[in-house]
Amino acid sequence: RCSSRQLVHKILMPGAFLWEPDAFKRARIGHEQATETSLRSMEGAAQEALLESLLGNDPRFLSLGKGDADALTLEDVQKCMLAQLDPKNVEISVVGDLDAAETERLAVAYVGSVPRPEGAPETTLADGAPTATNARPPA
Repeated sequence: RCSSRQLVHKILMPGAFLWEPDAFKRARIGHEQATETSLRSMEGAAQEALLESLLGNDPRFLSLGKGDADALTLEDVQKCMLAQLDPKNVEISVVGDLDAAETERLAVAYVGSVPRPEGAPETTLADGAPTATNARPPA
């Protein structure tokens, strides 16, 4: 769990994430192998057929074919990832029986240190109360 938060944090921090061509090649090979393995299994083939039927062959929801995967460039992937992980679009929803102080500590550690983009709204808790990271001292 912690490693995924660290990765998202690195991607959100300007200039902190290194997009490596060799890692991209390895990921492409891994994706190709995983897709091939999945589609050769009875369960994977049935799942793909069901999704095709239910979703009208919408390619957004189907396995990425080898030709499409081979056509991707590192720049394509970087552009797509950064568009989805734009700090202006980050919203954190926390649900469950959690320790509020620990949850806020983790949010500050992984998201609070990311520079606020120009024009981004100030953050608050769901009830409108300021968080420790945006609380202003009394005037």
